[in-house]
This record gives sequence, C-alpha cells and structure tokens, in this order.
Amino acid sequence: MLTRADESDLIDDIKEGIGIALEWRGASATSIDSIKLNKLVYLAVQRLEVPLTFGWYKYGPAPVDLQYSETAVSATSQDDLDAPHESRIPDRRYYSPMEYAYFFHETLDEFDVILQARTKEFLISFYEREAPEPYDDLYIKNAQLQQILDEIKSDDTWHDDADVYYREVSQRIGELTRELMKIESLREVQAPFRLYARFLKQLIANASAQDALSASQQRFMKRIVDYYYGGAWKYVALKISENTVPLSPGHNKDKLLTSIENNRQEMRSDYQDDLDTFKERAIRLDLAQETTRDDSVSSSDSGSNEPSDRERAELWSCASAEALNKSYKKSEPPDDRS
Repeated sequence: MLTRADESDLIDDIKEGIGIALEWRGASATSIDSIKLNKLVYLAVQRLEVPLTFGWYKYGPAPVDLQYSETAVSATSQDDLDAPHESRIPDRRYYSPMEYAYFFHETLDEFDVILQARTKEFLISFYEREAPEPYDDLYIKNAQLQQILDEIKSDDTWHDDADVYYREVSQRIGELTRELMKIESLREVQAPFRLYARFLKQLIANASAQDALSASQQRFMKRIVDYYYGGAWKYVALKISENTVPLSPGHNKDKLLTSIENNRQEMRSDYQDDLDTFKERAIRLDLAQETTRDDSVSSSDSGSNEPSDRERAELWSCASAEALNKSYKKSEPPDDRS
C-alpha cells in the first residue's frame, strides 16, 4: 500500500514527465500553471490508472498533498534530472518520468490544447468532460464567474464600465447560486456562500454609483474578489472534496479526509468574522452604508432568496451540530450487519 510520501513521489515523477514533454514541445517555462498542472496529473492518473488519492477541490481534482495545487512546472531537459528512466518508487508497476513524458507528448491528444488555451477557458471544457455529477454544472458556472472576477482584479479600469460589471457579476453569481442550491449534499455551505454573494453584489453596486474609486477602494475591491477564491468558493470546494475523495483510487483517503475536515473547521470559525470585518472596512471606505436590523429583515423577506439574520445564526449552529454528529458516529461501535 502506498503511503502519502509514496504518492508525493509519484506526483514528482509525473511533474518531471510534464517538464520533459514541455521541453520536447519547445514550450516556454510559463506554459503550465498550477491549475493546468493538476489537471494534467489527473489525466495521467485516470488514463494510466495511477493509484493516487485525490478529491475535487477549488479548480477540480487535486492530489492528497494540497500544496501541489499551488505549484507550477516548467520545461526540463532529461539531462538535468537525476534518474529520468526510473520511478522514485523501485517497483516496475509505476511509470518513470520518461514514460510519463511519452504519454503527454505522444498519447495525450489534448496536450497541445491545454498548453495553448487560456486557463479559465480550458477549465470550462475540462469540466464538461471530466467533472463528476452532480457538480459538473456548478464547476462550469464557477469558472464563468471567475472570468469576470479576474477582470475586476487585474484591471483597475473596470470601474469605467462598473454598471456592466455589476450586471455580469449578478447574472453569473445568480446562475452559480442556483446550481449550488440544487445539490443536497452541499446544503451546509449554501447559506455561507449566499452571504458572501450578497455582500459582493452590494459592494459592486455601491462602487458603480461613485464617479471614481480611490487607490484604497480599488485595493479593497481586489481583496474581496480574492476572498471569493480563498474563502467563499474554497468553503464550497472543501465540501465537494470531502464528498469526492471516497471515489478516488488512492489508499490515503482517511488522511485526506482528516485534512479536509480540519480545514473546514478552521474556516467555520473564521468565515463570519471575515465577512463582518469586510463590511466594517467597506463602511469606512464609503463603499457600504450601515444597515439596521429592519433593513436586514426586509431584504430577507423580499423574496430575494438571501439569508436572514436568523439564518446567519442558524447556519453556524447547524454546521457545528453536523460536526458533532460526525464525531459521535465515529465513536459508535461498528455495525455487525456488515
């Protein structure tokens, strides 16, 4: 049985294979970012039946050691590697970096497409082919929303067309939220996501009403967009990961599930405080107005499908109750019926 260290070694073999294939293709050092890298690792795992543990995460499948999701790979000459013809695991069942290189260079038909496509555009086609039900449409809507959020983050001139951006964000985040609400297994994360979505839309609406944004306001807008990737969507993705890890072929599912649950518990404790802090900063930056309790109640009763103050309190109680329930079930004696 492979340990987590063994799985890390297998990933290193795959990465070196990708690097060699890039060198054979004459690709630049920036051809494969961390998102594309994980997708190529996944395709190798699926097509070559490599026994790696993974779950579907923020951008799709990610291996047992999530730090690999933050790395990238560049073109590498086989002459610069220590042992490109041998797997790091001394077992003939596992491929060497050179064998992976031949897979990507000669067998994987979509390799060139992945190299040339813009990352978020590539993700949409990848999700259409590879994402497991019932999460396929959710991942597609997420990638489409991220395309417009990326523009807000990378281009300060977005405010010149702020009304257009508000309509686009509202439409795409609405589509994503509707997909999210359809999936019963993600019920726990639906209300937290909607809290963020409501705040983001209000913030863009308030920004669009101003003639111009100061440097501090622009920086804050980028911070809120960043929180989509590292907070709101991450919270959803951790739940998806928890649900999909059992489907992977690897042997370290329990270890990955433990890591995911620890991450989710940390996010539960911080998420509401983060949003409250953001709202306070938005008020100080003149990007939001203080709301009264009546304002909150009226907005939740208006048919907008947004969470009320009561829901805000209950969602964290429900999350805590679910965690306690899981802990209780783990402590129960095994069922003899198996």
